[in-house]
Amino acid sequence: MNERPVDDSVESAIDRVLAAERRARNAVDLCRAEARRAVNGARGRSSRILERADARIGRLQKRCESSVSRRLSELAAEAERIPERAVVSDEMRRRLQSVIRRLAEEMTSDSAK
Repeated sequence: MNERPVDDSVESAIDRVLAAERRARNAVDLCRAEARRAVNGARGRSSRILERADARIGRLQKRCESSVSRRLSELAAEAERIPERAVVSDEMRRRLQSVIRRLAEEMTSDSAK
C-alpha cells in the first residue's frame, strides 16, 4: 500500500472536528445533568405539595367529623324531647323520609368521601 503523508491542513481539520465533537459531548452531558436537577427539583416540589394537600384534607376531614358528631348529638338531644307517642302527619312523615334519604345519599356519595 502506498501511504501518502497527511497534509497538515487535513490533520488540523480532523483535530477541529474531534474538538468540536468533545465540546458537543460535554454540552450534552451538561444538559443531561441540568435536566436531572430540574426533574429532581420538580419531584421534590410535587412531594411537598402532596404532603400539604394530604395534611389539609386530614384537617378538613377532622372538622367535618367533628361537625357531624356535634350535629348528631344535637339531633339526639332533640329526639329526647319528642314525646314517645308523638303524632306525625303523613305529610311530615314524607318530608322526614325525603330528608333522611337525601342525608344518606350525601353521606355515602363520592363527594362526601
